[in-house]
This record gives sequence, structure tokens and C-alpha cells, in this order.
Amino acid sequence: MPRFIAPIKRQERYDDVSFIILASSLIPRMKNAGPKSLFRVDKNSVMLDVQYEAIRNAFAEAEIIVVTGHMTSSVIAFREATGRKDLKIVENQLYEGCGGLEEIRLALNTVTNKKVAII
Repeated sequence: MPRFIAPIKRQERYDDVSFIILASSLIPRMKNAGPKSLFRVDKNSVMLDVQYEAIRNAFAEAEIIVVTGHMTSSVIAFREATGRKDLKIVENQLYEGCGGLEEIRLALNTVTNKKVAII
């Protein structure tokens, strides 16, 4: 074994964690692009797809909360179309005048776990 490479230690898996994805604001440079979470990353996936899969691969039973504001109905339709019933959606109705702290407050009101990660 090389001198500076140590074997990877086996880590415990923590599934009692909640992930909050902040996606209620508009993308200022893309006025008609739709909600930030449904921004197309490549031909087959949107940003929310990538985030959801990354969280599920690392934390199989984690709670995922998406805070939306702009075009919330599109995000709800995406959830229904992809069959991701475990994805919680919280709507920030004041997304134009409030910053990220209001999004965090709304999401924290729905969290069921003690450990929280904000994306």
C-alpha cells in the first residue's frame, strides 16, 4: 500500500436526517425558464432529479423537503409524474419579497428529524 493512502473506514449510515432544498426564487438571468428546481441539467434530467438521486444514494430513508415559490404547480406535477411521493413540497408564497431565511423557516416547520442539511 502506498505511504499516504489509508484504507477507507466503514462509516455508519444515518437515515434519520432531513434535507431541505431551497428552490423558491427565480433565476434572474433566465426569466421564462420556470422554477429553479426544474432547470434542465442535461437531456434526460433536471436539477431536482440530480439532487434527489444523490441524496437517496447516500441516505436511503432520508426526508427530502423542497421549498418552492415560483411555479409551485410545475414542481408538484413533476413529483406526480416521476412517482416520488416521498418528496415533500413546501410553498413559499412570499418568495419575491423574502430571502432564504423565510424558506428555511417554512421548511423547518415541517421537518421530522433532529438532523437537518440545507441545500
